[in-house]
Amino acid sequence: MNGHMSGESASVDHTRTSEYDAFISYSHGANNHLASGIEQGLRLLTKRWNQRRALRVFLDQSNLGASSDVWGTLTEALDRARFLILLASPQAALSQGVDREIKHWIDTGRAHDRFLIVLTSGTIAWGDGDFDWQRTDALPKRLAGWFPAEPKWVDLSSAHEDPQFSLRHSVFRKAIAELASPIHGKPVDDIEGEDIRQHRRTTSIRRFAVVFLALSLAVVTGLLGYTAVLRSDAEKQRDAALSRELAARSEATGDGDPDLARLLAVAAYDISPTAEARAAQFTAAVRPGAAVLSPGGGPVGALAFSPDGRTLVVGSADKTMSVWDSATHARIGAPVTGHRTPLASIAFSPDGATLATGDGGDVRLWRMADRRPVDPAGLIDSKLTKDNRSPDSNAYRVAFSPDGRWLVATAWGPPEMQMWDVATRAPIDPLARMYVSGRPAVAFGPDDDHVITLSQEGDNLAFWHTGSGPDGPFVAAHGDSFISNTGPAIAIAPNRQTIATVGRDNALRFWDASTKQPLGEPIVGYVSPDSATRIPAVAYSPDGALFVAGGHGGMVHLWDTAGRRYVGEPLRGHTGAVTTLAFSPNGELLATGSADGTVRLWSMSHHRVHAAPLAGHGGRVHAAAFSPDGRTLATAGDSRRESSAASEVYLCSDGGREVCFLDDDGVTAIAPGGSAWGPTNERAWSAEGPAVLLWDVVRRERTGDLAVGWSTAVRSVVFNADGSTLAVGGLEEKPDSNSQQDVRGILSLWRVDTRALQTTTLLDMHQTVRSLARHQDGRTFAVATDYRAGAGGSVMQVEPTVLLWDSKDRVPAGERLRGHTAYSTALSPDGQLQLAGLQDGRVQIWRHGHDTKQLPGHGGPVGAVAFAPDGKTWASASDDGTIRLWDTSTGTQIGEPLIGHTGPVYTVAFSPNGELLATGGGDDSVRLWHLPTRRQISPAHLAHHGAVRAVAFSPDGRSLATVGDDSGVRLWDVSPTTDPRHALCAMTNRTLSPEEWARYAPGVSYRAPCR
Repeated sequence: MNGHMSGESASVDHTRTSEYDAFISYSHGANNHLASGIEQGLRLLTKRWNQRRALRVFLDQSNLGASSDVWGTLTEALDRARFLILLASPQAALSQGVDREIKHWIDTGRAHDRFLIVLTSGTIAWGDGDFDWQRTDALPKRLAGWFPAEPKWVDLSSAHEDPQFSLRHSVFRKAIAELASPIHGKPVDDIEGEDIRQHRRTTSIRRFAVVFLALSLAVVTGLLGYTAVLRSDAEKQRDAALSRELAARSEATGDGDPDLARLLAVAAYDISPTAEARAAQFTAAVRPGAAVLSPGGGPVGALAFSPDGRTLVVGSADKTMSVWDSATHARIGAPVTGHRTPLASIAFSPDGATLATGDGGDVRLWRMADRRPVDPAGLIDSKLTKDNRSPDSNAYRVAFSPDGRWLVATAWGPPEMQMWDVATRAPIDPLARMYVSGRPAVAFGPDDDHVITLSQEGDNLAFWHTGSGPDGPFVAAHGDSFISNTGPAIAIAPNRQTIATVGRDNALRFWDASTKQPLGEPIVGYVSPDSATRIPAVAYSPDGALFVAGGHGGMVHLWDTAGRRYVGEPLRGHTGAVTTLAFSPNGELLATGSADGTVRLWSMSHHRVHAAPLAGHGGRVHAAAFSPDGRTLATAGDSRRESSAASEVYLCSDGGREVCFLDDDGVTAIAPGGSAWGPTNERAWSAEGPAVLLWDVVRRERTGDLAVGWSTAVRSVVFNADGSTLAVGGLEEKPDSNSQQDVRGILSLWRVDTRALQTTTLLDMHQTVRSLARHQDGRTFAVATDYRAGAGGSVMQVEPTVLLWDSKDRVPAGERLRGHTAYSTALSPDGQLQLAGLQDGRVQIWRHGHDTKQLPGHGGPVGAVAFAPDGKTWASASDDGTIRLWDTSTGTQIGEPLIGHTGPVYTVAFSPNGELLATGGGDDSVRLWHLPTRRQISPAHLAHHGAVRAVAFSPDGRSLATVGDDSGVRLWDVSPTTDPRHALCAMTNRTLSPEEWARYAPGVSYRAPCR
């Protein structure tokens, strides 16, 4: 301060709590930050530990709130302030606001000694009795002549050079002390000393408080932590319970509302990752239901996919058509109107540009580009249109010729059948006025110039040439029925050589389109539409592998066309009769319309696997293995299949554990404990092919085979670590023997790229190699074989049945067991443990450097053992129909066995992540199990028409290979199980709304699944 501040001292009055100790007047443009620093300094300097502030200072930027009368608020603060502090600067000297505040202070008669000046910039100079206004530029001229004597001021003009506005900065601290001295009414030294004392006292109190608070905080934290733990545990338990509830609701919803089922499964796992929620995700991911469309116009009478598969057109009972995006399941545009009765038939032209529709009185053509009629009057002659036509009995059914030239329509006549040139829309004779006998079903035949019809009664199957009329006599097709009202239905296979028909006898019959002769026996008992429907819905898949038909109760039945065998369980979801159905052009989707007013979309991926196996094997297939890179699949089995005659004579059905070995002269049946041979004739087998085949997994094509010879029966194949070689184990006729019974166990190693044989080792006669497992060293294999004993001179010799084989030296590398047939073996991932499933129902376990143990548990031969990828658990499967899980470290069973198969279980395989288990058995089924919940998550896939002998996961877990007695190799897409959440969200085109979330997950904050 320049000199000592003069004037009387004033004590701070603490009785007026509304009073300000000081009011700061300043220019915002010049001293905004400095004003704030001064305010904070005055508040903190000499502040006692129990005080909020040492001085109460008014600063507009801190104290001035929103007000419609700013000046009124400022003058009120000025009136209540004991001191006015002016931050002097050239900007303040020119500020109207500062001038106005000073004027109010002077006009209200406030004292000179309570006007404090802080020089922040510019110059202040005192002259003769007043400021020298020639040199002074930091003060408003309002102060001219007001001070009776030279006032003292605090110089903070250096603050802009070192703007540290903190009491820890000595220059700023000294300036604040000089400024606070008159306000507190104490000398500067006392101010400094008091601040030091208060600082020390505050520090001591703070230290004591810190210790006290730390102890208190520890206690409170402990209590809060305990409370938080209780709250957290309660919330976790609530979330887990809700997760399980949503998982159960998802599974109960099933294909009734597939989108909701998927979203509930995702929501369940998002709320709490329970094992039940995970299982629900898997279950929802493998269900066939894809979506439900609700046109909203009542029962659905007709539907059709566009040729490119992008759109689906639906005809409803309200006489409208709606168009849907088959990918997003969203309606496209408004419903199309124009029909007088509900639609009964819809057909796309081959190019997709034109749509034909038939209802109870008209046949119309529509342009798909703008969905407007080509001919608003329709194609039917108005004089033939009957106003009393009913949509079910008299509606037109339409079909385009494959080349798109012709359009044919049939209805209850006369005329029953009519045909037009699509380009000119002119009727075509002689089919323009043909009498067919009551509302026939219609389809184009083997070529574009033939039409096939099935009469109303189903008794006449007629073939017509578009240029000459009837092509031969009518064919008696279905017997009449006086109690059935089933209308006729007809479908032609994509190859246009096979016809399927349904008549009043409710039988499904197949015909050769060229010979007009029936193919096989009819299928009876499945196609029985509800009385309200009458006309069955039938269709072939685009590849011809599947045939589907709508049955009673809203079900859809499927058959594979090659063997005309029923495929799996029917599709369930509709609550009314299935009235119409259609495949998407690529066969990925099946659309079904129903009297319940909905259209359902179904995924056909698994059903295509049912109906279209990879073909190439001539006999039963017993083994399957993926290469380490997952690109190649090796499958192996018998090179020949014995005929039914041989099976009847020699009981060589190979339905269980026996091995049927056929050569040119006879059949050798090798079973545990013995063998039998008998002569047969040259027709002993019905098929033959390579015993070992290699497949390209991506293209699903056969790439080659190994020349093991037709005299080899293979039971196991294993790739080495890099996939360059394949180990093969089985039974082979000894090449240099003339004995008809000299067949021996064989171990061989083959190069995969060249298909060349590297090494071969023969075991004892009739000692079948049942199972192989590769050791981590790459050259040693564990081998499981049949028990065999033979006389060696006068001593009975028992051959080892579980051993190690060195593939490089072609010699046994160690013996594990004698005297027990071993059907399966496995090595742990670290190579320290070996398992063997025995004929007597026990599992033998060897631990490196420890004694062996035999673990009982199964009630029949153990046909399969396998370690989980982490080696912590292993599974065993038996002829007793159970699968058991075991703890590797303790050798004890984990929980109850998995039960579901209705016959022996021959094979097990863990998924790469160890979460799933695939099994196959003598009930012809393939099943998937979720191990944490021990639940079957897939339907029983009855794809194989014979026992399933081997299952194998691809290394990435996205494919599952299965093989069996029907000679078929099937590759299943199980990719949804590798990332079920992503798969489920990809399958649905919506998420749960907040309203749905509140209904299904009350009390939990909204988290939109599948955003």
